[in-house]
Amino acid sequence: MKIYWFSRHDLTNGQVETLKTMGYNAHEKKDLVFNDQIIEQIRGITPDKIVALVAPLKYGLILLREGYSIIEFENVPSARQEGTFLCRGAWMHTLQDSKFFPCPVPLEAQEQGDLSYNGR
Repeated sequence: MKIYWFSRHDLTNGQVETLKTMGYNAHEKKDLVFNDQIIEQIRGITPDKIVALVAPLKYGLILLREGYSIIEFENVPSARQEGTFLCRGAWMHTLQDSKFFPCPVPLEAQEQGDLSYNGR
């Protein structure tokens, strides 16, 4: 299955492998400007009701109330101070519940994600 990834950042090897454990063997990154038209924007890209994204909570709640499921990656917070991150796993959120999927790649084997805007 394919998942759409809405973020300014590319997926790391840890995030890609985590998606595989969730049943997604393909992904497509979309750089989206989040605004009050988020539902219409996402519908214009994919009819799927499951998306992976990095966005303010406000937009995640809009999507959840519209019946979307959201994949949210959990990163190791200590690496953020250096402008990088490592993937701990991912949460699949629905309006009813959340389920955690641990990253199958050990932290020491992961490439670090870059927190800068589009790698700049």
